[in-house]
Amino acid sequence: MCGGVDISATAIKKARVKYPNSDFYVGDLLSEDVLVEFNPDCICMIEISWYVLDKLDKFKNILAATESGKGFLHTLMTYAPGEQQYGADYFTNIDEIKKYWSDVIDIKEWGVSSKIAYNGGHRTFIYGTVK
Repeated sequence: MCGGVDISATAIKKARVKYPNSDFYVGDLLSEDVLVEFNPDCICMIEISWYVLDKLDKFKNILAATESGKGFLHTLMTYAPGEQQYGADYFTNIDEIKKYWSDVIDIKEWGVSSKIAYNGGHRTFIYGTVK
């Protein structure tokens, strides 16, 4: 089963039209009931962490409480040293991203998905299972 969760009702409406055989839910990152109802095999956080930094710690608690054993994929663009302002107290590179998630994710693979620097930053990924 394929699907997703987004806070935007408009985005969900468009997704339902484009992928009618998938399940989509309107919900916030912290909508535990939506996550439990959706019941995904893998939680995919694709380039959203910068938008939800203030909710990440609480989201990690939800993952640990409800999603044990499920897959987890996180991708995120990092920025050149000295350029990043927002979120630098969370993480600025792949090692810091791994450290941040390692208390709730058994990280199996990680890396930089492109060796081409974007103004000194990189696209990063981690994959594992929720502990």
